[in-house]
Amino acid sequence: RAGASTAHSPIIGPDAPLNGPHPFTMERLCLSDGVVDNRHVSRAEVLFVHQGSATIAWDENKLTLGPGDVITVPIGLDRSLSGEAAVYRVSG
Repeated sequence: RAGASTAHSPIIGPDAPLNGPHPFTMERLCLSDGVVDNRHVSRAEVLFVHQGSATIAWDENKLTLGPGDVITVPIGLDRSLSGEAAVYRVSG
């Protein structure tokens, strides 16, 4: 868990409602302003912004995403995700 105000809701994966033998996981992140989801990406991930606005930052780069935006995050990247948004994350 990234922080007290960030809700992680598994959808597909070992601890999720759909827990079959999938080679990936999917979860919904509910970000609140001021809370940052920091992660070293050990498996490729795809982030889809469903509602709101989320900012992804890596190295000295920053990109703000809105509803319907999708980004692929490569393995090995240290990134942070912040904002006020509902984001779906697929890792695998």
